Amino acid sequence: MLLLDEPMAGLDAARRHEILPWLERLHRQAALPILYVTHDVDEVARLADHLVVLASGRVAAAGPLGQVLARLDPPLPLTRRRRLGRPGAALAGGGGGGGGAGPGPRARAQGVLKLPGLVDGIVDDSHPALALVRVRLGETALLARVTRRSVAALGLEPGSAVWAQVKSAAVMD
Repeated sequence: MLLLDEPMAGLDAARRHEILPWLERLHRQAALPILYVTHDVDEVARLADHLVVLASGRVAAAGPLGQVLARLDPPLPLTRRRRLGRPGAALAGGGGGGGGAGPGPRARAQGVLKLPGLVDGIVDDSHPALALVRVRLGETALLARVTRRSVAALGLEPGSAVWAQVKSAAVMD
């Protein structure tokens, strides 16, 4: 078994960028269990198959990565390293005419995919100006951090039809 406890914590972005692909290959190719401890959601999303979230020394959530990351109850105590540039996902209200977001992707241009979905839930984020919005894209859930101002401006509420714009660079296999 390989145990890695916050292995990227003291590294700059360039070193993390070099090491993460190596860890991804190791994860895919080795028949070796890896226990990876981190608070960084980007590392979790890139490396984990199964996620256990601890809060105050107890298991707060556990299960397949996609299911645990899409939970709204409680929001996960994970952080995202500060990056320059725009977020990987954005929401736009209104699914187009006729009550629904329509079938399938709407447009793909320069690495951005626009997917129809329905808001499944909205909860407070750890920052008072932000909310976590879960959008169902068929069987898949997308969790996005959105400003409260945007939630109000877009009229987002559970059941709202939306278009989720996802940068392809933000999508992991």
